[in-house]
Amino acid sequence: MKLKAFIVSAAAAAVLLLLIGASYAWKDSIQYEAVMTVQQEDIVLRTEIAPFPPRMLAPATLTIHVNDHSGQPVNKAKVTASLSMPDMMCGRIEVNISEAEPGVYTGEAVPLMAGTWEALVVVHGGGSGVEASHSFEAVQ
Repeated sequence: MKLKAFIVSAAAAAVLLLLIGASYAWKDSIQYEAVMTVQQEDIVLRTEIAPFPPRMLAPATLTIHVNDHSGQPVNKAKVTASLSMPDMMCGRIEVNISEAEPGVYTGEAVPLMAGTWEALVVVHGGGSGVEASHSFEAVQ
């Protein structure tokens, strides 16, 4: 009876280790992109992060291109951005965004630690509002 219980326990431990290994392999297989484009309402929003992948505790430029449905830049839009780690409970880091040229808004984003981050971008302009999330991995 003790041998049977040992075999069952060993098999359960082996399955658990396989599941843990598979979850790490799945996480490593996620491919994040430096550029993301979304279209909502009458706005086309393209976000870029450079350098990519960004490094923890180092500034990365967050560039946000805002165009209307015909491709014309949306000037003087209200653009906000923040960083957060979806799997952590450490709040949001606001990114100071300013208009660099018509329809192009930039800010400096600094991920505080290595891991998965989300840049939440909110745009109000041209009579419409858009909210988009750009996920990325910060490295050491």
